[in-house]
Amino acid sequence: MAYLVVAYPEIEKENFDLIQNYRKKNDILSYSVIDPHFTIVFPVFDLSETSFLMEIEKQTKNCNMIE
Repeated sequence: MAYLVVAYPEIEKENFDLIQNYRKKNDILSYSVIDPHFTIVFPVFDLSETSFLMEIEKQTKNCNMIE
């Protein structure tokens, strides 16, 4: 199984629709699978869930929230 980290920004409906219309035309494989997002950690295939979570916690311990 692959693990990844994504962040979903708060987007006004008008902008959400604009992004989704673009994605519908240009990101056919995933626009209906996942809402607009930022990928923080790309998929990792070779760690257990526990190891992955421990690494994410370690790496983000001193990070600030993105406004």
